[in-house]
Amino acid sequence: MYENQFAKNTYNRLGADSTTYRVLDRNAKNWNKAVVVSDWTSSMYPYTAQLLIYALSAPQGQVDVVRFVFFNDGDEKETSDKKLGQAGGIYHSKTNSLEDALETMKLCAAKGKGGDVPENDIEAILEAIQSYPEAQRVLLIADNSAPVRDIELLSKVTKPVNIILGRSHGFPYINQDFIRIARETKGSLHTEYNDYQGESLEKLIKDIEAYKAKQKRKN
Repeated sequence: MYENQFAKNTYNRLGADSTTYRVLDRNAKNWNKAVVVSDWTSSMYPYTAQLLIYALSAPQGQVDVVRFVFFNDGDEKETSDKKLGQAGGIYHSKTNSLEDALETMKLCAAKGKGGDVPENDIEAILEAIQSYPEAQRVLLIADNSAPVRDIELLSKVTKPVNIILGRSHGFPYINQDFIRIARETKGSLHTEYNDYQGESLEKLIKDIEAYKAKQKRKN
């Protein structure tokens, strides 16, 4: 099954969390011509690996990916050197094949893990949209635990962003940056067991606000 040791090691680290599998099973048929943009820092390895394994077993054409783009938030740059929209550490697969995706994952991982907690999600999204204009949407595999370093660039995103949210415990502990990205790009947000888009996304926002207000009153 494995063509190289990196693929084997990645597979062995999947663990019990099946977020990506579950989200794709519910939604992949609706996500045509997607460019995959994935946070490829170490804690996020299982989530994109699940996408590749799902693609191997899914009916032909069910996972319609234009290209894979992986980011690690600036290779090994110091935080002070990560300028807005120019953090770097973004790597593109040569084709949309799973073999090329694996090789690009390996390269991205070897270049660094980003260092600090925030990630350059928007920079990677913008680069993907510019590089692959044929893509109709961005499929972002994101870390719920990591703030988006460059959220102020969100207005430049011109295509829907469908977000698979890794390391999320669901309501109400959902990173506000990713709610904002889904809402403002007219995309969607997905946790292991729930899909939020349009009215359901607006309801999620109201429910989180109500929860926070209730907690504040308690304190």
